[in-house]
Amino acid sequence: MFIPNLTGKSKEISDKRCDALLQVVQTQVESFYLDEGNFPEDLNALVTANYIKENQKQCSEEQKFDYDEKTGEVTL
Repeated sequence: MFIPNLTGKSKEISDKRCDALLQVVQTQVESFYLDEGNFPEDLNALVTANYIKENQKQCSEEQKFDYDEKTGEVTL
């Protein structure tokens, strides 16, 4: 019986999910900027304005996004 080695796949899938979510949040920061003429003060402002949902402010408890309000850049 063949059992595939999936140990490394879980982290790979999680990393891809996080990268995709980061891109969504970054896009929403840029949309906010286009709509409002300035970057949001923090990611909570995106939630309040309905650009993202509360659970989109981080990938997981271990992987939280950083946000620079001066440049509008979202990083991990």
